[in-house]
Amino acid sequence: MSIHKFLQRLATPMTGEALFDHLYDVVYFIKDAKGAYIVVNKTLTDRCGAKNKQAILGLKQANACLSDSDFDSAAATEPARLD
Repeated sequence: MSIHKFLQRLATPMTGEALFDHLYDVVYFIKDAKGAYIVVNKTLTDRCGAKNKQAILGLKQANACLSDSDFDSAAATEPARLD
Protein backbone atom coordinates (compact mmCIF):
# COMPACT_ATOMS: atom_id res chain seq x y z
CA MET A 1 0.00 0.00 0.00
CA SER A 2 1.39 3.44 -0.89
CA ILE A 3 1.86 6.13 1.73
CA HIS A 4 -0.78 8.24 -0.06
CA LYS A 5 -3.37 5.47 0.22
CA PHE A 6 -2.45 4.80 3.82
CA LEU A 7 -2.81 8.46 4.85
CA GLN A 8 -6.12 8.77 2.97
CA ARG A 9 -7.54 5.83 4.94
CA LEU A 10 -6.93 7.55 8.26
CA ALA A 11 -9.68 9.86 9.54
CA THR A 12 -7.10 12.36 10.81
CA PRO A 13 -3.60 11.26 9.85
CA MET A 14 -0.91 11.94 12.45
CA THR A 15 2.05 12.90 10.32
CA GLY A 16 3.77 15.03 12.96
CA GLU A 17 3.43 18.09 10.73
CA ALA A 18 1.70 20.25 13.37
CA LEU A 19 4.33 19.39 15.99
CA PHE A 20 7.30 19.93 13.68
CA ASP A 21 5.94 23.28 12.47
CA HIS A 22 6.83 24.64 15.91
CA LEU A 23 10.40 23.32 15.95
CA TYR A 24 12.19 26.04 13.98
CA ASP A 25 15.54 24.25 13.94
CA VAL A 26 14.22 20.92 12.61
CA VAL A 27 13.58 20.18 8.94
CA TYR A 28 10.82 17.57 8.74
CA PHE A 29 9.28 15.91 5.70
CA ILE A 30 7.74 12.72 4.38
CA LYS A 31 8.41 11.66 0.80
CA ASP A 32 6.59 9.13 -1.34
CA ALA A 33 8.30 6.17 -3.02
CA LYS A 34 9.30 8.38 -5.96
CA GLY A 35 10.98 10.94 -3.71
CA ALA A 36 8.33 13.67 -3.93
CA TYR A 37 7.40 15.61 -0.80
CA ILE A 38 3.96 14.74 0.59
CA VAL A 39 4.35 16.36 4.04
CA VAL A 40 6.67 19.25 4.91
CA ASN A 41 7.09 21.54 7.89
CA LYS A 42 7.43 25.32 8.04
CA THR A 43 11.21 25.19 8.46
CA LEU A 44 11.64 23.33 5.18
CA THR A 45 9.25 25.74 3.46
CA ASP A 46 11.24 28.72 4.77
CA ARG A 47 14.63 27.23 3.81
CA CYS A 48 13.38 26.51 0.30
CA GLY A 49 12.15 30.08 -0.04
CA ALA A 50 8.64 28.86 -0.87
CA LYS A 51 5.56 30.99 -0.23
CA ASN A 52 3.73 28.10 1.45
CA LYS A 53 3.82 24.34 1.92
CA GLN A 54 1.62 23.66 -1.11
CA ALA A 55 4.33 25.16 -3.34
CA ILE A 56 6.66 22.27 -2.36
CA LEU A 57 4.25 19.35 -2.11
CA GLY A 58 4.56 16.92 -5.01
CA LEU A 59 8.05 18.16 -5.94
CA LYS A 60 11.39 16.43 -5.48
CA GLN A 61 14.22 18.19 -3.66
CA ALA A 62 16.03 19.10 -6.87
CA ASN A 63 12.95 21.02 -8.01
CA ALA A 64 11.87 22.46 -4.68
CA CYS A 65 14.86 23.36 -2.56
CA LEU A 66 18.51 23.88 -2.04
CA SER A 67 20.98 21.11 -2.71
CA ASP A 68 22.08 18.79 0.12
CA SER A 69 25.34 20.72 0.47
CA ASP A 70 23.43 24.01 0.81
CA PHE A 71 21.36 22.50 3.64
CA ASP A 72 24.53 21.26 5.35
CA SER A 73 26.20 24.67 5.19
CA ALA A 74 23.03 26.48 6.27
CA ALA A 75 22.73 24.20 9.29
CA ALA A 76 26.40 24.63 10.15
CA THR A 77 26.24 28.45 10.07
CA GLU A 78 22.99 28.86 11.97
CA PRO A 79 23.56 29.61 15.65
CA ALA A 80 22.05 27.24 18.17
CA ARG A 81 19.18 28.77 20.10
CA LEU A 82 18.36 27.60 23.55
CA ASP A 83 15.32 29.75 24.30
